[in-house]
Amino acid sequence: MIKALASILLLTVLSSAAQKTDCPSRTVSKDARPHGANEVVEIDLGTVRKIHGQVIDPSGEPVDAVIEVYRYGKTAKEYELYQISQVQKRQTACATDKDGKFCLAGLSSGSYVLVIGTREPDGLNGVFARVTINHEGEDKDLEIKLSLGT
Repeated sequence: MIKALASILLLTVLSSAAQKTDCPSRTVSKDARPHGANEVVEIDLGTVRKIHGQVIDPSGEPVDAVIEVYRYGKTAKEYELYQISQVQKRQTACATDKDGKFCLAGLSSGSYVLVIGTREPDGLNGVFARVTINHEGEDKDLEIKLSLGT
């Protein structure tokens, strides 16, 4: 009985450790916000199984970024993507790791807007990205390239 319990405990610890390495994002405070320069950049990321990938600058270097997630439902569709963060409640947010990688786990199927920008102002434009999660869709890494502001 004790061996069985020990085995279950070990599997649980190993499983949670494996899940943590699969998701390199860092948590952020509720006050953390993405920063962007002076241009509005909107993109459509299509349909994915889960949201994960990398944020890079124009030269391909990783960016220390904040990614916010907002639901993009019927009411929100009346607004431009860049307005969503002003009219919807933030669902979750994360920060990239040292390699610019991120993931957002635990989101249900549906449409979302990601607001992606640098942790501190630095002259890169933010991105407003539409994405749909379908847990049976394609599993692909998203590459978000932040452009230089003018």
